[in-house]
Amino acid sequence: MSVKTFRRRSYVALVGRASISSFFNGLSQQYVNLYVFELGISVAELGFLRSLASLFSSITNSILGFLSDMLDRRKVYLAALALEALAPLSLFLARDWNTALVGLTLLLVGAFAVMNVENILVADLMPSKSRALGYGIVGSVATLVSLVSPLVAAVIVEAGGGISAESIRPLFLIQFAGLAAGALLVAPLVKDYVSPSLREGLRSAIRDSIGMVRENSSLRRWLIVEILGGYVWRSSIPFNTIYLVEVKGATAMTLGLMGFASNLAYLLSSPLVGRLADKVGRVRTIIALRSLLYISMTMMLLAPSHEYLIAAWALRGVWFSSSSAFRALTMELVPEEARGRWTGVRELARSLASVPAPAIGGLLYSLAFPEAPFIVAMVLDAAVRLPLIYLTPETLALAARRYERC
Repeated sequence: MSVKTFRRRSYVALVGRASISSFFNGLSQQYVNLYVFELGISVAELGFLRSLASLFSSITNSILGFLSDMLDRRKVYLAALALEALAPLSLFLARDWNTALVGLTLLLVGAFAVMNVENILVADLMPSKSRALGYGIVGSVATLVSLVSPLVAAVIVEAGGGISAESIRPLFLIQFAGLAAGALLVAPLVKDYVSPSLREGLRSAIRDSIGMVRENSSLRRWLIVEILGGYVWRSSIPFNTIYLVEVKGATAMTLGLMGFASNLAYLLSSPLVGRLADKVGRVRTIIALRSLLYISMTMMLLAPSHEYLIAAWALRGVWFSSSSAFRALTMELVPEEARGRWTGVRELARSLASVPAPAIGGLLYSLAFPEAPFIVAMVLDAAVRLPLIYLTPETLALAARRYERC
């Protein structure tokens, strides 16, 4: 089998697995934090518990990143898939918020583990001239499959009597069954052609990775972007659905329509944005679409009706299509043989530094006012992260030269 055919088959397998995962994860995605909240925890306590879960997730996922350069990446990928499937099973079995903590932790570990390893595999398999498009296709196909997931989930929750822990619980069992079946069917087809590049132990790998970052100003700058991103997202996203239900009066069907609108907008825009990133560059594409995030968040906070919430999530879907450019840029900052350890050191720095973020968000929500975590996140991203992204060197041409040497 030629290298080109090998890459194509493995890429198609990744697209297939991501699509299956996207549909079943999409069923419970909007309800996880709301589910734990309905089990009797306060918003502030939820923030602290998510901080603890983030600490465990950061250590686990950084280790998996380093192992991606030390072992067969396919083996690391299979381990990540197993963690992803165990999370909804644990949440389904939980009967109070204490036991739900296990599922919440596994959810963070599994989600980031699968995403990180898949990012590495896609970067390995795709040529630089179409790498952002490759990420965009993965996202678009996965979103197409999961387009109706929020609506299906809304029907299930409404049939169970509306938003409550018991009506949300069945979503996790369905999610577990789907993820397990998808992993068994598709994962054996996923291969990796990059040989392990690290022969030393984990401690030496971590030390060498830190040295790699110290010697490269672009990597140091990007680590700051990642660390601040941990605060932007982890201090606000866990409280989205709680805010929407408690403050805006959203029903399960409203949440379903919001998710549908976001998926549809992402589906339509992702291939175009991916192609744009492959033509004009990753940094320019990220900067161009960033304003949509801020408009979306502002609309959510000021929305006088549920229709505005649905429109806000549609804009968020278009903005999220720039994630293909973001992922491509992140992977292209280092040579392909260093992508695993780069993922490991990024995950370690970002996650450990941002462990307090969910607790801070919960305190802002509870002690200040519910809109506070979202406003702080938006200001931090616009005032600090966006300028740092703008200062990051474009990687498109450099990545093309690296790929041609493969």
